[in-house]
Amino acid sequence: MLFLAGQWVADGQFDARQKKVLRVIRDAGGQIGRRELSRRTQWLSQRERNEVIANLEEAGLIETRQVETSTRPRLVYAIR
Repeated sequence: MLFLAGQWVADGQFDARQKKVLRVIRDAGGQIGRRELSRRTQWLSQRERNEVIANLEEAGLIETRQVETSTRPRLVYAIR
């Protein structure tokens, strides 16, 4: 119950956005591509999405990885 409360109860609007983005990543298996994250968070503007991602990275909650593909590397966000 405490885990669920920690995922859903926010202190403010920005905190609510962060928790929702974390839930999106967690629901995708703990790792999601940048394009897929943008698609699943269309309710955020690009500026808001970038601010949330930058803050989550700075807080150490997610990390950015490059995954090699057959053509060019793919940017992936993963929960730490």
